[in-house]
Amino acid sequence: MNGPGRSTPQHDFRTRYGDEIADIVEMHSAQRARPASRSAPHAIKAALQAIVADPDAADLRRIDPLTQALLMDPAWRRLRVQSLSALSGDQLAECAKYALDHFPPLGKPVIERGQVTMTLSLLTAARTWHAARRVSLVREALSMAFHVDYVRATAILRKAHRELRAGT
Repeated sequence: MNGPGRSTPQHDFRTRYGDEIADIVEMHSAQRARPASRSAPHAIKAALQAIVADPDAADLRRIDPLTQALLMDPAWRRLRVQSLSALSGDQLAECAKYALDHFPPLGKPVIERGQVTMTLSLLTAARTWHAARRVSLVREALSMAFHVDYVRATAILRKAHRELRAGT
């Protein structure tokens, strides 16, 4: 709880960088708060691994559509079954294992368009600032809005700089 002598990180940020910059970060933070329209790859992979570990405990009604599609592909191709509920526990585990074996590697995390958009907005708003202060601003803003670490913020910053140079 913040008392009269304590300030919030958002207030400190607003004081340090100004209202225009803080408003940009708040706008992108609010957009980030909306739920994603699809499951993240690591969540899908975790669901498939859970089915392999214990197929009888899998609740097929709670599986997201993409995971369901990944399970249905081997179910139809190998077993000629048109419904996941028609599979036995062993068959479901076999389909999940097949889906995991053919799951694309997670590799580098994808940089979200919203992260780049906010970075470009901040760089534009702070274009008259000293470069080091601009970079500090963007890193701190990305940390607040998207909970990214220093290395990830640097990758996002590089991508935004490439887009600025390309004129996108």
